[in-house]
Amino acid sequence: MKKYYLLLLLCGSLAAQAQTVTVTDKAEEKPISNVLIINQKKDKQAVTDSKGKADLSDFADTDTLLIRHAGYMEQRYLKSQLAAAGSVWLTEKVINLEEIVFSANKFAEARTDLPNKIETVDARRIAFYNPQNTGDLLRQTGHVFVQTSQMGGSSPVLRGFEASRVLLVVDGVRMNNAIYRSGHLQNVITLDPNVLEKAEVVFGPGSVIYGSDALGGVMHFFTRNPEFSADGKFRTSGSAFTRVSSANSEWTGNAIVNLAAGKWASLTSITHKHFGEQRAGSVYPRGYENIWARPVFPAFINGRDTALVNSNPNLQRWSGYSQLDLLQKIAFQPHEDNRFMLNVQYSTTSDLPRTDRYGEYDNRGLPRWAVWDYGPQKRLLASLRADFLGETEFYDKASVILAWQNIFESRITRRFGAANRTHREETVNVFSVNADMIKDIGDRNEIRYGLEMAHNDVQSVAYNINVRNQARTPASTRYPDGGSQTQSFALYLTHAWEMGKSRQVVFSQGLRYQYITLNARFVERSFYPFPFDRAEQRNNAFTGNMGLAWNANSGWRLSALLSSGFRSPNVDDLGKIFDSTPGNVILPNPNIKPEYVYNAEMTVSKNVQDRVFAEVTGFHSWFTNALVVRNSQFNGQDSVMYDNRKSRVQMLTNANRAVVYGVQATLKAQLADWLAFQSNLTWTRGRVTSEGVPLDHIPPLYGQTSLTATRKKLRAEFWAQYNGWKRRADFSPSGEDNLQYATPDGMPAWLTLNLRTAYQLNRWLQLQGGIDNITDRHYRIFASGISAPGRNFYATLRVVF
Repeated sequence: MKKYYLLLLLCGSLAAQAQTVTVTDKAEEKPISNVLIINQKKDKQAVTDSKGKADLSDFADTDTLLIRHAGYMEQRYLKSQLAAAGSVWLTEKVINLEEIVFSANKFAEARTDLPNKIETVDARRIAFYNPQNTGDLLRQTGHVFVQTSQMGGSSPVLRGFEASRVLLVVDGVRMNNAIYRSGHLQNVITLDPNVLEKAEVVFGPGSVIYGSDALGGVMHFFTRNPEFSADGKFRTSGSAFTRVSSANSEWTGNAIVNLAAGKWASLTSITHKHFGEQRAGSVYPRGYENIWARPVFPAFINGRDTALVNSNPNLQRWSGYSQLDLLQKIAFQPHEDNRFMLNVQYSTTSDLPRTDRYGEYDNRGLPRWAVWDYGPQKRLLASLRADFLGETEFYDKASVILAWQNIFESRITRRFGAANRTHREETVNVFSVNADMIKDIGDRNEIRYGLEMAHNDVQSVAYNINVRNQARTPASTRYPDGGSQTQSFALYLTHAWEMGKSRQVVFSQGLRYQYITLNARFVERSFYPFPFDRAEQRNNAFTGNMGLAWNANSGWRLSALLSSGFRSPNVDDLGKIFDSTPGNVILPNPNIKPEYVYNAEMTVSKNVQDRVFAEVTGFHSWFTNALVVRNSQFNGQDSVMYDNRKSRVQMLTNANRAVVYGVQATLKAQLADWLAFQSNLTWTRGRVTSEGVPLDHIPPLYGQTSLTATRKKLRAEFWAQYNGWKRRADFSPSGEDNLQYATPDGMPAWLTLNLRTAYQLNRWLQLQGGIDNITDRHYRIFASGISAPGRNFYATLRVVF
């Protein structure tokens, strides 16, 4: 009798197990949560949990079940087949039109409801891209152009706008501060790509939501949040990886640990990177053989500067650096409608050699510089965020962020053969408050509103150190030596209206008011006898947008957007003293005015049964009061002495008018369930129309094309990246395009072929490998002063626990 009883228990247990299915990613063998399983009548459904499991007991054996997830291709099975198999594998799809984005209006919404051009990349794809830094990540999307002056630098360009004219945001806190310069900027590398949950790029002016600086667009980076324990029990999980690569002798290691309980959770991430000297390719553009070779490099030996012969001219000496990134988040959720998050991020580097400057030679063939480094670049962010859910009279959802940022930057320079090494150091403290709310008004209308306040304090010091006797003497500071401060206050309101019976049309509008002040004091007059001792600005602006998005049942989609952007001059614009290019020095101009952009764009797309997707966006921006570098005079003289060298005087000046226009195009195709095709192309042109010359920072035609194959446990992508010619006549006369680092004819076109793979060894281990620049082409990205890596082999081992 006991035997029969045990047999019945076993059969019951097997029957219960047969009612459960596990949904798994085909390439990575990882469970997929939030997968919807629904029958054809749509009267019953199940959803997978965090372990990818779903209960099928409510379905009849004869039901046909649809398995759906926004990021994966749909599958369909009979319930009896699914129950018998006990598991199902899903393939990631290349066409994802159900994507939810946060960056456009700071709250979750469907991308198809927005008129903006938005591109996203999630944590799974970031891990597959295997980027060395966040600039590398942006470049690999194929949608963002990225300039580099040194290996420890990446300066993203959105629609011809760069540096302080595009806005960086991390976890709701704006990174742009009072010393973000209009030239090329490397600050994006202080964001660790290995801890990102998602990155979103909003193209076009974003000043209504984000205020000053968002002329070309907004790049919003979301770091991973701690995960709570579903059952309330204390649990530990995490991941780690190590990566090596050949072209710059990279070694990177990362570890992430998540501690979870029912009401609190903690996430800790540590990343360390070390890079050696970067080797460029051996195959030069035809007709420009060895033009970027480095024949000699500087060294300080026995108390004197020496030019050493470079045994490998394609090895770019003085390019290596190291970096440490730390993140700590602690989340507390006392109630399901309230959550509080402490977010601390810290990034620091070694000295960052300006590789472009180390590649400059005088008429004797000797290096111009013995030292030209950015000193250790440090970024500290501490923020406290509170999120409130639940309908009230004033909001349905609300968030408040209090943040403090401390940034330290420095520049260390010494000319070849000179005794004095100059140190210029800047410290910036930023205090900010953001409050954002969303409220449904009836069934079809939604408003979002909020405020932002920020205070920037800039302190700048400078000194010389004699390398022979270590004597210390004063030097001219980069920014006003009496200190500089900016304050800003802003209010915004946006509205979205779902129109028509089927709600296929969404009409959105927005308005923002911003008031910004700047105060700077010039104390020391011995270096430059400025005719002023104080510079002040009081600027305010209204910015707005209006857009329409129409999603037709036929798969066609049409959107149109009118928007304006505003950028108030910061401390770098108003008070900087700097040699932008050899023989030129930029001096302060306290009379500059804010920049404005007025933008019109239209997007047309077609989706054919989730198998083929094509999209084209055309945009035209009218740029007024554009700040450009122009030759000028100081106290009636066109030249001054700067760092013991006679240099031509230049100043930032408001050009009357400029235009930027272009086209962005995307084509995606699911060629088979296991094979996907994707291609992106961007063409941009810009002119200072009031002067009839090219606008700076305008990239050449660029794009990326890829084929991705997904099999069980394996994902492989073969991809090509390419840039068109940037002819000499299209370079800006401002010097910001760095014509001196190109060829006599401009920057040649280039194309690289690349391969990356990922193989899931088991549930816990993944092995990745790839080859970049397979043909070992020697090329430079437009406006860059360092050659791109040559043929590069890399390997990564990842573990989860």
